[in-house]
Amino acid sequence: MAAGDPVLLRQVMIGLLTNACAHTPAPGTVTLRASRGEEKTVTIEVQDTGKGIPPEEQDRVFERFYRGSATHETEGFGLGLSIAKRMVDVMGGEIGLRSVPGEGSTFWVRLRAAKPTPTPVA
Repeated sequence: MAAGDPVLLRQVMIGLLTNACAHTPAPGTVTLRASRGEEKTVTIEVQDTGKGIPPEEQDRVFERFYRGSATHETEGFGLGLSIAKRMVDVMGGEIGLRSVPGEGSTFWVRLRAAKPTPTPVA
């Protein structure tokens, strides 16, 4: 389980999943994965099979009001990813992406892992 504000984390995940669905034409897929890292971290990934993001645009996708070249097909103000980044920053985490044009994108969020809760002995 990831440490951080559950309301903020929920909003980040809703935003990333909504974004992935908006940029994945049918019959594409959107995949959600979570894994525990070696350094007491949790990484959550949202992968889509959309058009992908050109390399020259990848550094800008988290900027406010930035709408990449592929966004003319979807609605929005270019704020979703910048808001997601700010929320992840507030939780002390990182957010990033991997994308190959024509193959889709994977957005990832890395947060500290929550400390295990001891199980009470009966």
